[in-house]
Amino acid sequence: MITEKIKETILVVSLNIFEPENDKVMLRGRFSDSINTYKDMWSFLEPLFAKVVFYDYSNNIGQANGFAKVNNDIIKLVETEKPKFVLYYGMDENRLAKETYERVRELGAQTIGMFVDDETSFDASSKLMIPYMDFIFTFDSETSVEKYRKHGAKAVFLPSGASTAKFHKLENKKYLYDVSFVGVKKYDREKAVEYIESQGIHVETFGSGWANGYVPDGEINNIYNSSRINLNFTKSLHEKQKHFKWRTVEVPLSGGFLLTEDIPGLEKHFDVEKEISVFYSLGECCEKIKYFLAHEEEREEIAKNGWERAMAEYTWEAKFRQMFELILYSEDVRNTKHDNLRLENIDYNRRLGRKLIYAMCFYMELGRCEQVENYLNQIDSLDFSDPRVKVVSCVIRHFPESVGKKIIRMCYKAYYGNRG
Repeated sequence: MITEKIKETILVVSLNIFEPENDKVMLRGRFSDSINTYKDMWSFLEPLFAKVVFYDYSNNIGQANGFAKVNNDIIKLVETEKPKFVLYYGMDENRLAKETYERVRELGAQTIGMFVDDETSFDASSKLMIPYMDFIFTFDSETSVEKYRKHGAKAVFLPSGASTAKFHKLENKKYLYDVSFVGVKKYDREKAVEYIESQGIHVETFGSGWANGYVPDGEINNIYNSSRINLNFTKSLHEKQKHFKWRTVEVPLSGGFLLTEDIPGLEKHFDVEKEISVFYSLGECCEKIKYFLAHEEEREEIAKNGWERAMAEYTWEAKFRQMFELILYSEDVRNTKHDNLRLENIDYNRRLGRKLIYAMCFYMELGRCEQVENYLNQIDSLDFSDPRVKVVSCVIRHFPESVGKKIIRMCYKAYYGNRG
């Protein structure tokens, strides 16, 4: 693993790097006191590189002429800073113009894409980024790597890291819960918890939709430390593929005992039943809960081993060192073998509509509904035919009634305006 500082400049283009003051942001299904998750993550690049330049996409796209501004900003940064690497996180083909992605590579920077939700967004989004990325790291699963490689991409599965500032062992911790789960309430999770409780096991649940509701991001470490057993359900939003969740790393890093639903390839990253425990059915889950509640020493030994593995390999510092070791020792530094995937030329109104949707959702999460109304007033209708824009239907209920009605009218006009 790399131990010396890389004598190069890196430009990071990411969503939500810098914390907005006095705002709450929806993060993983609950309102967080800040968005320091990203700021925390990127801080570990600073001791690794001679210079790190950050560009916060979210804080710039919300401005007037934001789309044009961010594209010009990024090109100018590459021209002036001359970074060896440009790392994109949370970016897709609509957040920047295709000419910008192309120009960055023409200026000589090696481009790196980090993608999180490929199980749900690969075909609609991530796949279209392949021609513009020299290296791709997916946090999703081993199966996502196969999708990338079919198109000639240089892709690696890299389970996410976590911050030791947020997730760490607590001294003199006291157990408050036998079994807990932290995460958004979804249909499959609700049914799983109902089944476990029908077997006489109580599960204390936290997150959007559950009785306990959201908890501040800084409190999650306390829950992991206060639980004898921390559950992890691994299906995606659409209840299909199982993949790595943040909890898979966060719980061991907190020193907690992790009992997780199975994930393809998990055994390559943790020693199953020695560092974490895995269940393949709800029946087995219940059996293991009862077993480990009754065998405290074995449970604590597994938690200790999991913590040691997480500290060695799953901090953000360790993850970035692994990532750039792979890049620096790669024989092919440019992606030239991909098939003919190109970004579509999107007309101005469609691009504007998507830009506004992203901005609306961002400001909605910050609770700035008056800002959302300003965006809505810029246009008469949006193109809502793209499936990703369906997110709007999920968040309308969070807007004031006047804003929600306007969005509904715009959706109606977009879908039915030309049908008489």
